[in-house]
Amino acid sequence: MEYYQLFYKNNNKIITFDILNRLNPMGLAIWFMDDGSLNYYGPSIEISTHGFSFEENQLISQWFKSNFDIQAKIRKQKSRSNDTTHFNYYLVMYGNDAQKFINVVQPFILPTMAYKIKIEEDTARKVKEYKQNYRKGYWPKYYLKNRKSILNKGKSWYIRNRSERLNQIKDYYHKNRIKILSRQANYRLMHSVIINGQPT
Repeated sequence: MEYYQLFYKNNNKIITFDILNRLNPMGLAIWFMDDGSLNYYGPSIEISTHGFSFEENQLISQWFKSNFDIQAKIRKQKSRSNDTTHFNYYLVMYGNDAQKFINVVQPFILPTMAYKIKIEEDTARKVKEYKQNYRKGYWPKYYLKNRKSILNKGKSWYIRNRSERLNQIKDYYHKNRIKILSRQANYRLMHSVIINGQPT
């Protein structure tokens, strides 16, 4: 009951400095093994703090800075539920800060979770090659070489999902018809050319 009262307020999970200050490196490692991930393209460490508010993410970021000298940046993610758009927030550590974090939690990471902190030389080489190829125009060349196959796959997907996709578009239009028509009218008005005092 004590921990429930510590972590929940009005049945909503919260985070406070009191909770964070109870975390030692082992506790941080457990949190990371559960809600963290490694992105090789950076590299960067992400912690899924989507369930906390922006202010709470700020608090966690400040805690990382003051306790480990790690800069955890807040990133915003757009999501939609029940026709309502809202934003969630999560933490990302890049470069040296990601390595600092790994150094803190590494002694407590289970062998089955070691892939979350392991940046192999081979992986780093592949990432470097990918970036170089991308800058050299690899993907345009790949598209031209495989254009027919790519278009056929896209066509096959459209045929398989045509009915469902059209129904989704139709439903969206009916739900947002007034808003869509209003935007179209505003767009035409903004881009009209005044001739003899009259918009065309």
